[in-house]
Amino acid sequence: MFKRLSLKTRLSLFTLAVFLIGIWSLAIYASRILREDMERQLGEQQFSTVSLLALQINEQFEDRLGALASVAGGITPAMLGDRVILQALMERRPFLLKQFNGGVIAVRPDGTAIADVPPSAGRIGVNYLDRDDIAGALKEGKSGIGRPVREKKLLQPVFSMAVPIRDAQDRVIGALVGTTDLSKPNFLDRITESKYGRTGGYVLISPQHGLIVTATDKSLIMRPNPAPGINPLFDRFMQGFEGHGSTVDSRGMAMLASMKQIPVAGWVLAGRIPSEEAFAPIGNMQRHMLLAAIVLTLFAGGLTWWITWRMLRRQLSPMIAATKTLDDLSRTNQVPQPLPITSQDEIGELIGGFNRLVETLAARESALRESEGRFRALVEWLPGAISVHRDGKLVYANPAAIKLYGAKSAQDLVARPVLDLIHPDFRQTAEERLTNVTGHGGGAQVGELRFLKMDGTAVDVEVQSIGIVYEGRPSILASIHDISGRKRAEEERRRSAETLQLRTAELERSHQLLQALTAVQESIQEEERKRIARELHDELAQKLTVLKLQATSIMSTLPAGEPGLTRQLQDMNSLLTETMRAVGQIAADLRPIVLDELGLVAALRDLVEQFAERTKIECDFSVHPADLAVDNRLAMPLYRMVQESLTNVARHAEATEVIVALDGDPSGKITLNISDDGRGLPNEDRRTRGSFGLIGMRERAAMLGGEITIHSQPGAGTSIEIVIP
Repeated sequence: MFKRLSLKTRLSLFTLAVFLIGIWSLAIYASRILREDMERQLGEQQFSTVSLLALQINEQFEDRLGALASVAGGITPAMLGDRVILQALMERRPFLLKQFNGGVIAVRPDGTAIADVPPSAGRIGVNYLDRDDIAGALKEGKSGIGRPVREKKLLQPVFSMAVPIRDAQDRVIGALVGTTDLSKPNFLDRITESKYGRTGGYVLISPQHGLIVTATDKSLIMRPNPAPGINPLFDRFMQGFEGHGSTVDSRGMAMLASMKQIPVAGWVLAGRIPSEEAFAPIGNMQRHMLLAAIVLTLFAGGLTWWITWRMLRRQLSPMIAATKTLDDLSRTNQVPQPLPITSQDEIGELIGGFNRLVETLAARESALRESEGRFRALVEWLPGAISVHRDGKLVYANPAAIKLYGAKSAQDLVARPVLDLIHPDFRQTAEERLTNVTGHGGGAQVGELRFLKMDGTAVDVEVQSIGIVYEGRPSILASIHDISGRKRAEEERRRSAETLQLRTAELERSHQLLQALTAVQESIQEEERKRIARELHDELAQKLTVLKLQATSIMSTLPAGEPGLTRQLQDMNSLLTETMRAVGQIAADLRPIVLDELGLVAALRDLVEQFAERTKIECDFSVHPADLAVDNRLAMPLYRMVQESLTNVARHAEATEVIVALDGDPSGKITLNISDDGRGLPNEDRRTRGSFGLIGMRERAAMLGGEITIHSQPGAGTSIEIVIP
């Protein structure tokens, strides 16, 4: 629409646009500079405040680590070996509870808590080696602040600080750990509960763990950081940048934010305030500038239009006359002739340029005819097939295309419909591509088709089509490449892939059948054990009891003068007692009655107590939650896996302590852990793959859809973790 306007109108509009752009650019520039200056000043003030608060938090961390180190320095190896003395020592340090609202624990080198303040937290016996700060203190002897987690016993968001406990030779013999419960009032609240402005606040972030530790908004505690790429300014802060800047948070709200590092913890403190609140003072000034720009626009627009319209009308009259002359020439189809030049100004130069253009066009037309001749010769000698079609019919084919179609000469192809040379299965695709080439103003199209030779033989080809002007009319040029060999190779690869997929499916079905058969076999074995145990208890045990009663009765009726026979009967009675105890133990091993009557937790507790009594190895059993109920389908396999593990400990581990832990979470996942402090496995791969007991445990876990993980080091004990969904 703008191009259809007269030159006078367009120049007037252009001049007016220049004035308007200048006025509004100045207004926008002044507004932007004002905002940038205010943003820099507010950002520096905000960063100064955040830096001061970050320094206070850093000092708080240093004070608490120093307090832990002071107490840890007074703990000796003898204290660490006596839980009662160590517990009493920690309880005599009430200042620890003032600094750590989540309590303080002391752990052994294996990460197990042996003392807990306050003792009501119930953390004694819990292993905390999975906490990074505790692991760093025990393994590397470094004091540190750990990742915010949910405490195993408190079940609340916490973070802890750990310092190593050393002996006289400076060896690490344990760790002292202080816990801060983020769900309760703590020393960080004095900072995070403060507001910055009316609606702003603070956020304490752990970049190395990707978590928000705490914030003025308590709903952000333990929430993960934004993914990289979402907030560029936040990404710079996480990479170590300290300063201020403007950004948009995850809720789409514009913010002014500053961040400062906390060196002791490696965390950062962020202060933020909505941009709308921060830059409210410049709103009125921007509105006044907008009103002034509108008034100036109206005045300058009217004045510019009046001046340019009068000047252009007088200056453009020679060019209008030349335009009428050119229009008359075009209507009579005459050969363009040079136009007369009536003035030596810019319009005269324009007409002179047109006259030179007429001469140049005549020379170029001659050169174009020569170029077309050279192009035709080049296409004729190309080894690739080239064809041109127009209105659905072939109008040109080079010798390579004639050979591809199996024709004798170009006359066999010219004027032939294009679709007659395409396989029926591909004609619809070819029509769509032809439409796309025409509809996109000559845009190129590349694709695969199947052509028919003159004798009806099919050939797979790749076609590149592009719109051209041929003999003065819109046409389509096609470059054709034979890809039959490549298609045959692709078909062979596809068949091979299908064969491999079928074989993989057969192997999967065989594996599923094997698992089903193993489950049936396990069920049959358990039923047989149950039957044998019942017969031992109901038949053999009762008969042995009758024999014992009869022997006792005979002993009571013997005369006093038969000491030899009496001694034999006493020996027989003792042997019957041992036999009855052995029969009872065999029946219990085959099918523990307590498992059927009281469930898995009671059966495991009974198994652990019998193991400790029989082997004299200290054995501890824990269950979480205390009222954990395990499905009957899982009870017997889990019992057998614990039974096999304890048997391996008694036979091979040379351990002094065994810990059996059964845990269940709200999602229904059950975790069973059996760990010992024995000699470990010297060659884990060989031992775990060659032991029939461990193989059986893996099969039982696989039947339940779970898995077994074994951790072992020579001289450092073995831990077996079984996870069942």
